Amino acid sequence: MLGGPSGRRASSASVAATAAAAAAVATPAAATRAAAAKAAADVAAAVASAAAVLSSAAAEIAAAAATAAKKAEETGKSTEDASQDTSEAATAAAAAAAAAAAAAVEEAAEVLQQQREAGCSKHEEPALDLLLPLLLQRLDWLVRQQQQQQQQQQQQQVQQQQQQQKLQQQRAASLRDKGERYSRAKGQPETRQQQQHQQDQQQEQQQQQEQEQQHQAEEQEEEQHQREQQQQEQQQHASYTLYSGSRPKPQQQQLRVEMSLQLLRLCLLL
Repeated sequence: MLGGPSGRRASSASVAATAAAAAAVATPAAATRAAAAKAAADVAAAVASAAAVLSSAAAEIAAAAATAAKKAEETGKSTEDASQDTSEAATAAAAAAAAAAAAAVEEAAEVLQQQREAGCSKHEEPALDLLLPLLLQRLDWLVRQQQQQQQQQQQQQVQQQQQQQKLQQQRAASLRDKGERYSRAKGQPETRQQQQHQQDQQQEQQQQQEQEQQHQAEEQEEEQHQREQQQQEQQQHASYTLYSGSRPKPQQQQLRVEMSLQLLRLCLLL
């Protein structure tokens, strides 16, 4: 019965149903693989775009550092002031690149998780598992390159600032030395004039003191002379008073003469 036409039709229908069922089962798997491949391509494109942005940011930072150094040499300004505007743009680009790279990594991890939840094994989709580590390595290398460039830029800025500070210190020391020498050269005549003026004042004071001493000596000598004169006058007056007190008056002298004559007469009479 199975070998008859009706049996062959039933067998063919069963095979067709099995094939249809297999096709129905295979279609989601193929769709899943196609979606996974598209997601992997999208992740690769996103990571590559992030890497390109990061590379561009690194190049922009290097160019900004070179421009800042050139401006600093031309204008004499500090590297920090000259590179302020350009470094802000470079920093913004680097931040955008880092954000894009982080988003790409998160997206790749999410796609891998979705594929594994959908039943895609590593054997079925080995390309994405291999692609993501390579992209992450590339991204990590770019980040390290950017960090090295930033460190080099900072070192260059520090060196340039140190050189500028050294030049400024040398200029300040030179100007200070010139100012001191000019002040000393200009101050020598003034010092001599001051010394001469002080000597003149000292001589004048000494002369005034000598004159005052001489005047005082003259006054003392005159006072001494006046005292001596007064003493002499007093002595003379005292001597005259004493002499005039012991000297007999004219009437007394006449009486004495008369008494002497009378005594002489008495003696002669006797």
